[in-house]
Amino acid sequence: MNFGELIIELHRNSLYELKKITKKHDITISQLLCIVSIPYDGITQSSLTKKLSLDISTLSRNLEKLLKRKILIKELHVKDRRMSKIYLTQMGKKINLNIISTFNHNLINFNNTFDEKEFQNVLESLTQLNWFFMQNQLHDQ
Repeated sequence: MNFGELIIELHRNSLYELKKITKKHDITISQLLCIVSIPYDGITQSSLTKKLSLDISTLSRNLEKLLKRKILIKELHVKDRRMSKIYLTQMGKKINLNIISTFNHNLINFNNTFDEKEFQNVLESLTQLNWFFMQNQLHDQ
């Protein structure tokens, strides 16, 4: 497999693991990504749209479902009353922590296959790859 194929395969396998978590919370993958992408100090809908690379209508549908379930709240932006910010509720924060801890727990066997130095190298490589993708996103905007 070449590098591109490996990245796509990693993405597919990550989605498989995340799908197991979505069943537990009765949410979709897209809703899960919304939850884990909202910082505790909130985010505007337009910023979240860019962060998730979703069109506004798709994001709006996901947010409405999460708002109805009281996982999120939407408040008018302090500086610009025409805009609103999206926040995780206490329940949303608990779900977010559960998603991350469950995903990390599912990766324990992976962590145990490396010694500390090898594992740090994997983390560093993934961090660099993630940074590369983030820089490309910023460049494209």
